Amino acid sequence: MQANKETGRTSLQDKEKHLYWLDKSHPNYERWKRSREISEERAKLIELLISDEEKISGKIILDIGSGTGATAAYFSRENSVVSADINYLKIQEGILPTSVLSVCADANFLPMKKEIFDIIILQDVIEHIELSPDFFKELCALLKPDGILYISTPNRTSFFNLLSDPHWGFPFVAMMPRAAIKKYFLPIFRKKEVHRGGIAQLLSLDDISHQSKGLVHVQLRTVQALQALFAGHRGVVWSDFHLLLIRIVKGLRLTGMLLYVANNENGYLNRYLTPTFYCVCKKLP
Repeated sequence: MQANKETGRTSLQDKEKHLYWLDKSHPNYERWKRSREISEERAKLIELLISDEEKISGKIILDIGSGTGATAAYFSRENSVVSADINYLKIQEGILPTSVLSVCADANFLPMKKEIFDIIILQDVIEHIELSPDFFKELCALLKPDGILYISTPNRTSFFNLLSDPHWGFPFVAMMPRAAIKKYFLPIFRKKEVHRGGIAQLLSLDDISHQSKGLVHVQLRTVQALQALFAGHRGVVWSDFHLLLIRIVKGLRLTGMLLYVANNENGYLNRYLTPTFYCVCKKLP
């Protein structure tokens, strides 16, 4: 982004060119718009999965990749919250309560004190971060001894994501590393985004377990998320493809069967079917 030579500031027109999530011609516009509209419901889902329906209050929370800050705003009602995002334009677009400390920072280099947070939230953002080798180690250093790291992220090896990548809507892109997406996919199918940052590279359950090994105990919340979805919770699904799948499941009256077979184990169902991982990771001593 170029700055005005006289003022040193970026013009509004230049800014608007980089607000790709507000571009109505973008193929993902409706999905992003829908995500913003249910942002508070998504924050409530985090609370549900972390606390088993108890209200989270009196905690110190760090929301990484917070975007415009809807999740941070929700939790700030009864907690002390720090909102961190690498995209300054998204921070500017958001309207946060004055009680929320907003920080523009790279998730790999967070300027925070050690062992200060009760909860760190990574809501659908970890796949957009080029993780440093010490990423999880540095995050855990920010958590108190009994702290919780919450992660939600699309499953790289899910059959459903192989059929339609959750970010691009194309088959098999979910399996591609970030470098291959930039080199081969974007120049053909998303020319306008060739130089965009934060290109997603999906993670598998093994990726998460391996990178966080010895630091946290990863607990899946697949059953709880599925129960919330079929109970009508709007914060679980918002992409067109996944919404279509839910309509098909309900139309075929398969909800009972799915709830029966669902589990929170590191097995075939969660490895190869579950579209999104919901993980509550407790810091190890």
